[in-house]
Amino acid sequence: MNGGKEMVGTISDMTETEAKFYVGDDEEIIRYMSLSKFMSLLVFKKLFFTNVKIFEDAHEGEIPAGFFKDWDKNFEEGYKGIQSHLNSVRNVYANCWNKFNGQESYTLWKIYTDEESGVAIKTTVGKLKKALNNKKINVYAMQ
Repeated sequence: MNGGKEMVGTISDMTETEAKFYVGDDEEIIRYMSLSKFMSLLVFKKLFFTNVKIFEDAHEGEIPAGFFKDWDKNFEEGYKGIQSHLNSVRNVYANCWNKFNGQESYTLWKIYTDEESGVAIKTTVGKLKKALNNKKINVYAMQ
C-alpha cells in the first residue's frame, strides 16, 4: 500500500511501459565519434561505456517523462525515488547512439567529432547487440 492506495498491476504496467521504449533489432542507428576514438575501437575491439553521472548533458540517460504517462502519480514518485537511490549506490553506464533517419546530422557531426576528422558508424540494433555478445545489456529509446 502507498498512501492508502493499493498499487494494482504494477508489473504489467512496467512491462507495457517498457514495450513503449523497446527498440527493434532492425532499427538503424548511427554513432558519431572522433577518428582517435574510432581507431581505439578498432585496435582494442572494445566499445566504451560512460558512467551517466559524468555526461555533459545533465538530462542524458534520464527516464523520459513519457515513460510515466499512464502511471498512478504515487507509483511514479515512488519509482523515481527508488531509481534515484539505486543510481546513487550503483554505477550506470551508457553508450549512446542515434536513430538513423536516412541522412546524417550536421549537428551531431559538430558535437561528437573533432574539427579535423571524424567517423560515423551506421548499424542496426540487432547487429550491435550481437557484437556486444552480452545478454545483460538492454537497448531502449531515450530522449
